[in-house]
Amino acid sequence: MAYARLRDFLDLPKKPIRVYDPVQQLAIVDEDVLQRFQVDTIELGRAFASEDCHWTDWVLPDGTPCLMPAWAKPERSQGDWVLTSKLTGTIIARMPTDV
Repeated sequence: MAYARLRDFLDLPKKPIRVYDPVQQLAIVDEDVLQRFQVDTIELGRAFASEDCHWTDWVLPDGTPCLMPAWAKPERSQGDWVLTSKLTGTIIARMPTDV
């Protein structure tokens, strides 16, 4: 959510936001932002899922559309957003709706 607001504040064009870490809601920082701040390091989230087929549409709690890794898409459970292990069915992360 913060990354979308940063792009708006910097008056940068709208781009699909790729949230590579659903638990921490960390986005891949786009090249135009890196250049703007002369950043010479990058997050490792961009090291995988480089093709569009690896991503799926989702909406952040504030209504911001984004892309989530297809294998880690949060789902509703008992009113909260959860990530569930595909192997065991165990909930591995939970985000209350009102956060």
